[in-house]
Amino acid sequence: MKQIRFGQRKHVAEYFNKTAEGYYQWYDDDSWLGYAFIIRKARVLELFDAEGGALDGGKVLDVGCGPAVMAEDMLERNCEFWGVDVSKEMIHQGKERFKGNDKVHLSTGTAEVLEFPDNTFDTVMSMGVIEFVDNDQQALEEMMRVLKPGGTLIVAFINKYSPFRLWRDFVFYPLTALVRPIYYRFSKRLRKPHIKQRTYTETQIRNVLSQNKLVVSDAVFCNFNIFLPPLEHVFSRLSAVVSSKLEFLGRSKLKWIAGGFVLKARKPE
Repeated sequence: MKQIRFGQRKHVAEYFNKTAEGYYQWYDDDSWLGYAFIIRKARVLELFDAEGGALDGGKVLDVGCGPAVMAEDMLERNCEFWGVDVSKEMIHQGKERFKGNDKVHLSTGTAEVLEFPDNTFDTVMSMGVIEFVDNDQQALEEMMRVLKPGGTLIVAFINKYSPFRLWRDFVFYPLTALVRPIYYRFSKRLRKPHIKQRTYTETQIRNVLSQNKLVVSDAVFCNFNIFLPPLEHVFSRLSAVVSSKLEFLGRSKLKWIAGGFVLKARKPE
């Protein structure tokens, strides 16, 4: 995996600290962005529940857990949950939600340095994280290190070939660069700082995991948003509905148009 190192941890933490209070609400929102959160989580759970998931009391680590988004689902599956996030406010929100629950353990930390012993967890999962970290190779290696032999790794990635992102990043954003500051000023919306995001291909990630002796068992693409910017905002709910109707393409030849993918791999015994 080609190394493009970021130095933006501080900015990432600051942004997610500011958005932490309302972050969990996105998982109940019917907008195009809310749908992207919802379907990504659904695909992670789908892969977890398939053969090889850490059921019946397994230990699960969520790297970049936010306000413990996956904790309730893991508890329902009789798992003990650990979550790490770079945002102190996200961890605070999670601790408030699960106060007094001795099966939920939350702490601040970075994906590149996980403060757990080798071979600790039955499942390590991560979504909406790897694209932001300063060193993605190191983050993946840390996830694999703390995973038990025979354990399962489930990670979500941004799809490099997504038409939505290609249009947004290389056409729409450059064309609107001059007017965006004015928009944020008068709309009073929180302006996202200039945070870089990596994109990936399925083949690229399969190769990285195979080089580290993990066996890839499944991959599914999700979030088929065909409403290119700014139409996803103008027709937000319709965009979400149309995306949901296209999810059957997740393992088809047209999967490459999706916004992201989730990959599942197993660490050898």
